[in-house]
Amino acid sequence: MTDFIQTNSGIVLHAITKNRSLCCPYCGEPSHSVHDYRYRKLQCAEMFSQNTKIIIANRRMNCTNDKCIKKTFMEPLPFARPYARTTDDVASRIKDESLNQPSRLASETLARQHIKVSSSTCLRTARVLGKENPKDIICSGYVAIDDLAYRKGHKYMCAIADHYFRNVLAVFDTRYGPEIGGWLKMHPQIKLVSRDGSWVYASIIKEALPDADQVSDRFHLLKGLGDHMVEVIQKMICQTKNTLPYPYPSLDEVRSYIMEDLYEMGEIKHRKRVRNYFAARHMQEEGIPLKDIAEKLNVKSQQVYNLFNTNIRKILSNDQMKILRQIPELARIISSGLITPINIEKKMEGRLSSKLISKATKGLRARYKILRQQVRIHNKDPKNKKGTKVTAKAIRKYIMTGMTTSEKLIRLKQTQPNIDIIIQACISFRKMVASQKDAPDIDAWIKLAHDCHCPKLSSFAEYITADKEAIRNAYLTNYSNGIMEGTVNKIKAIKRSMFNRASVELLRAKAIYGEYHPLN
Repeated sequence: MTDFIQTNSGIVLHAITKNRSLCCPYCGEPSHSVHDYRYRKLQCAEMFSQNTKIIIANRRMNCTNDKCIKKTFMEPLPFARPYARTTDDVASRIKDESLNQPSRLASETLARQHIKVSSSTCLRTARVLGKENPKDIICSGYVAIDDLAYRKGHKYMCAIADHYFRNVLAVFDTRYGPEIGGWLKMHPQIKLVSRDGSWVYASIIKEALPDADQVSDRFHLLKGLGDHMVEVIQKMICQTKNTLPYPYPSLDEVRSYIMEDLYEMGEIKHRKRVRNYFAARHMQEEGIPLKDIAEKLNVKSQQVYNLFNTNIRKILSNDQMKILRQIPELARIISSGLITPINIEKKMEGRLSSKLISKATKGLRARYKILRQQVRIHNKDPKNKKGTKVTAKAIRKYIMTGMTTSEKLIRLKQTQPNIDIIIQACISFRKMVASQKDAPDIDAWIKLAHDCHCPKLSSFAEYITADKEAIRNAYLTNYSNGIMEGTVNKIKAIKRSMFNRASVELLRAKAIYGEYHPLN
């Protein structure tokens, strides 16, 4: 240091370097020949709470190697980069403040540290770092991926974070673009990727990292089931703003109801014999031995043997035989939209009397009379402004736990006989995802869902089948996409702090190199 000057605007230091000889950075040849001096003015850290600048007499040296491509070279400074206007310490402070605050606040914060820098400089400093995703990353091999809205409904982005280091690894200016697959291919050390239920992400990950395990997020699985079933329950209790069509049973449902009414025809002894006959036949088709059938029916083996060797005409009455022959036709007519005995008789053209049709459809008509009455009342006032509505939250609780205090949901059992099976399937899915001991395996649950004969639940089961391995990993491992929910909220907070005007490059820089980056 050659001089120390204190002015009204701060402190100015004058200095000169002491190194006598320097090596050429291009050829490595040492040199003692000074060509001339160039003065560099650098802003450095504060001294005595004042703005401080240092003016250095920087030497330009002659290269003594005739074969070198350069004749002269500048003396390097250990505390400042070439062409820099600030020391490395000040540059580091500017970068840190610019990455963790909006540019105006960063400029004000640095001013309190007696570092004069404009908001535009802070903005440029951060934006330069976010031109592209870093290629050399610190990664544990276990990552999460999710999308986020840059402008909701118009433009979306994608982010990848590390499960263990809990930092953002990459931010993409696209939702499902090829850049994501390219980035994953560049990092084959990745062993596991957690994601939401998106099939697009599943295909991208499978193509880029075929050996990596995929984990579907548990929260999104339960949310997906809830979204599917809330709509179903709302229609069951006639809670929708749209008019509802009158309900009609499916083919299988008609056959089931007609068979139940068929079993109830005749005296008690006759009804018991008919039930045992059909139950025994059904178990025989499943391959159950005769002895086990007898135990389940609580009868002797000889009685079961006699049932198998008795003609069905001797088991059923004449009326029951007539109904049994016409069950396929009855099911087709009723499921197509006719439910009253008179209309069915006309459609069947006398093959079955209205009296027998009435007996065969007694239980079916009793149930659908209530359902159709509910639809009729609802359609008179679809918006139902005066009625008390069951909230979606209460319906979700009912779906996932089976518990409710709502009278409308309690009365569902009277009009929807299969509601218990549907709710049990939903509870089983929640237990499966939560890895509870009494939970079924994923294959058993898929079969249970299809057995409920609920189109929405069957559709959800098909989705589960298509993504079976990722969903199985969801309850066999402890990984979820929760890290990405926090990451997305962090990026949203950054964007909102800049009044939603931040560019993708700026968001990328602040998310990746911000406060929680492991290299900082």
